[in-house]
Amino acid sequence: MDVRDSRGSLASAAVIHLPEASAEFASDVLDEIERMTDALPNIEVHVSPQLARTIDSAPDGADEFVCLMAVVETLVGRDAKDPSPTLLAQLVFFTVLPGATEALVLQVAFGYKRGEQHARKIARVRTVARRRRITVDQYVEELVAEQRVPRDKLVRLFHGEGAKSPSAGRVARGVSVLRTAVGSVPEAFRPPLLCALAWLQWASGRRAIAAAYLAEATRIDAENLLAYGLGVIFATQMPEWVESAPEVR
Repeated sequence: MDVRDSRGSLASAAVIHLPEASAEFASDVLDEIERMTDALPNIEVHVSPQLARTIDSAPDGADEFVCLMAVVETLVGRDAKDPSPTLLAQLVFFTVLPGATEALVLQVAFGYKRGEQHARKIARVRTVARRRRITVDQYVEELVAEQRVPRDKLVRLFHGEGAKSPSAGRVARGVSVLRTAVGSVPEAFRPPLLCALAWLQWASGRRAIAAAYLAEATRIDAENLLAYGLGVIFATQMPEWVESAPEVR
């Protein structure tokens, strides 16, 4: 999809209220996404100075996930400022990667360490697939078929298993950034961002709002597998940290 041909599709008959960026801001975001796409396979990102060294120490085979990790922390960390078009474009660019939405929400909710763990996990999976001379997708399909998909800490957290609640401050900043990102790009780019918003709302105990974001994602892409999987999770359970939270009187 040519992003320049999509500039007229920013208007949306959304089922939830979404912010809409100015034409100039949205144009700047799309210009940066196009620049990054044209530069592939090279990846260049602009992040806070404190996080720049993270990219230099990326585990072999997961460079783009380490870039995502640095972008996310720049956007939602304690010293985060209002997101620029460049930072939002970088975030949107990386959310098209398989597994990126999961990595994003866990890092937003539970901190930088979770993003780092996810990058190393991706690197290990790719290393095994490369040694076996098969694609990552083929390797994952084998694991699923043989019921050998590891249910590690990251998977359990994504399914709401755990007693420790997400950081309310980080989640609030993440929701704000993601809503701004959604309002700055055409609909075709929105489903991963909407799924991330849905998960963060569900993780905060707001299942009805989470469902509204999922409905918007599936309105845009009826076959979105992540939205379908999240819908199953949301319909059957609430996060353990929500269920175990003391009642406020």
